[in-house]
Amino acid sequence: MSSRKNDPLSANDQPGLYESAETVVVEIEEETVNETNPPAEQNDEPAIEDVSPDPVALLQEIQQLQAEKNELRDRALRAQAELDNFRKRSRQQQMEQLQYANERLIADLLSVIDNFERALKSGGENGDIGSWKAGVQMIARQLVEVLEQSGLKPVRAHGQQFDPALHEAIGSIVTQVVPEGQIVEELQKGYLLHDRLLRPSKVHVASAPCADDNACPSGG
Repeated sequence: MSSRKNDPLSANDQPGLYESAETVVVEIEEETVNETNPPAEQNDEPAIEDVSPDPVALLQEIQQLQAEKNELRDRALRAQAELDNFRKRSRQQQMEQLQYANERLIADLLSVIDNFERALKSGGENGDIGSWKAGVQMIARQLVEVLEQSGLKPVRAHGQQFDPALHEAIGSIVTQVVPEGQIVEELQKGYLLHDRLLRPSKVHVASAPCADDNACPSGG
């Protein structure tokens, strides 16, 4: 027998055998790798697209916001300036109103002053005291009328019951003719401006005689 018959694999069959063996080894290695590192689970969620902002558009937006900010600041400054001017005008108007509040009254009193000057001049020239006195009385009535047109009113005193809100008691007069506390004499007129007291009337008030001289205050 020859050597070829004794060898189970001839030299011609060795290359194919080697290729088959290599294939088996590769498959075994792949199975080992798959068992060691199982495939990652598939994610069905859609992938998020990475969108970077446009630098040019971002810069334009910043510039627009800055312009709006500047415009709002200018509006605020103009509004503040207008408010300050309004306050100044208001204060000026108030000062003028206070300064010229009596303008109409003073204008009405000018004619009274003119009549007083004429009366003084005529009284000195003619020497007629009666006519001069009548002229002065007329001027006094004119003065009262001017003041009454501005809201001046005399406080009622004589014969009235004493009212501390309207009258100032200077003294008392003992009498039985009038009730106690009644005003028997007015020493100085009082006046109201509309409903506000400008000056109280200075008066003497009636007091009842003392039944016991020892109980009467000294000088009563």
